Order: sequence, then structure tokens, then C-alpha cells
Amino acid sequence: MWWASTVYWFAVWVVFSLLTACASLPSSSPFPTLDSTEPTEKARVIQFRTTGVHTLAAILTVTFAGPERQGIFEMIVNYDASGNMRFTAFRDLILSTRPIFDLVFVAGTYYLEVRNDIGGRIRQGMVSQFSQDHPEFRAFWVVGEAFFLPGFDGYGQPPIIKDSRPLQFTTRLKSGAVAHWVAKPETLEITKARIDDNCGQEAVSLLLEYSNYRKIGAYYIPGRVTLTDPSLGVVTRALVKQVDINIPLAPGVFEISGSATEPNQVYGASAFLSPPLRVSLAPLAPGMLRIHDRTMFTHDW
Repeated sequence: MWWASTVYWFAVWVVFSLLTACASLPSSSPFPTLDSTEPTEKARVIQFRTTGVHTLAAILTVTFAGPERQGIFEMIVNYDASGNMRFTAFRDLILSTRPIFDLVFVAGTYYLEVRNDIGGRIRQGMVSQFSQDHPEFRAFWVVGEAFFLPGFDGYGQPPIIKDSRPLQFTTRLKSGAVAHWVAKPETLEITKARIDDNCGQEAVSLLLEYSNYRKIGAYYIPGRVTLTDPSLGVVTRALVKQVDINIPLAPGVFEISGSATEPNQVYGASAFLSPPLRVSLAPLAPGMLRIHDRTMFTHDW
């Protein structure tokens, strides 16, 4: 009915407006001030902050706005150091577990399942063709782990630092894209990035903004990320609600046959064999996903 659609899009607009407003609120920085100004030392610090993540699982609230559609959804992310990634989106993780899409990258291939009211469709192929075949989803592959680990180099190389202010440096991501980072010189807090990639026949630049960092172990995880795809006219804003680092992921989480669509099947907290590094960036509903409650700190949005 028309009134139900109106109420839904009004709610989307309200949430989108609140997220935009929250992004302007001041927050204290967890980054220490660095004594050394030598480029080699800065490169070492940047590399140290993004090295040693073997697994990562996260829960996000995502809003997106484009020329033809806009909306809001919850997303569960799984990642391991071999480059396997899974992005599973749900309309609501509390009231229902209705899936929107399930995207898996594993062993040079991709699996994409998109669902709507009448069913779903599945696409599979090589990751080398993914950006060209599915441009609306290309940011997931192109940006990859750099979404959570700004300054990351997918080939284990130190960043190439430019003599500039604010500080600028480049790395190469596992997708092959070149990342151009902008950071505060006194703390190396990364605030912006431009990711350049040749997606098939088209050169694409994706823009990222990072803020509201929290420290977890040796890592600095952004709590708010804005991703803009200028060529598609799409702006995506994500609130990182929870992150677990170096935990045993759910068994078979990267298997692409018989896709799991329940949140507790795809979140990496289903088996805890050792205490993980964890940050809870926003309070979760009681009992949500039945995830353990060992938190390092919480932050109210």
C-alpha cells in the first residue's frame, strides 16, 4: 500500500539524516602523537598498524543513496588473510533475518546471490570479471580489507610516502587497486583515500572518508566510513557496530555451495577457541546473534 511505502522511505530519510548529523560530532582520537618525522619511521608505523590480522568479523549498519534507489540494511562481514571475504546483508538483524544479498570471494572466484520478494538469483564467475559484470557491487572487491584497515598493503610492502602536508602515501590492495591515502602527519590518522582501479575497460576511482577510530590491540578501526562511487553517483555510509579480530570464523563461512542466510551461520563468533581482540563500537540489542559479551569498550552513537 502507498502509505506503507511512504512510511518506509520516511524512516530511511530520518536514519540517513541522523547518520549525516552524527558524522559531524566531535570525538577524541585514540592515536598517539609521533616523535619521529622520518619517512621511513612513518612507513614502519603505518605498516605495523595493518599487519597481523588473520581473521576479521564485523557487523555494520549501512545506508546508501543513488540516482535510482536508497535504503538501509545490516551487514555481516567475514575476512581472512588469504583474501577470502564474505558480505551478507539483511534488512533487519533483530526483527527478522530476511537476506538482501550474499557475496563471497574465495580462491579467485565470486558467488553473488541477490534476493527480492519473489525469490533470488545467483551469479558466479572469476573475480577478474567481477567489477565489470557487477559494477554496483564492485566496491566490495576493489576496496576489500582496506574498508577496516586504512593504509593496508595487500602485498606486505611498506607504503610509499610523499613529502607533503597533510601526509600522503600510496599502497596496493589485494584487488590490484592503487590506494592513495591522506593522513594527519602528527599521528598518521588516515582521514581520506582515493582507490584507483581499472575495472575491465573502465578506470574507476572510489573515494573514502574515515572517522571515529577506536583502538583494538595494535589496530585502529574506523567507526564511520563513507564510500563514494562518483561514476555511479552512489554514496554509502557505514556505522561499524562491532568488530572481532583474529577469532575462529564460523565453519564453512566461505563455502559457496548451499549459501547460509542466517546471521548466526555467517558471523565468525560461533566458535570461540581463544579470546579474540574485540571492539564494540555501538551497543547491540540483548541476545543479538547470541554473541559473547566480552567487550573492550563501548561507544554510544
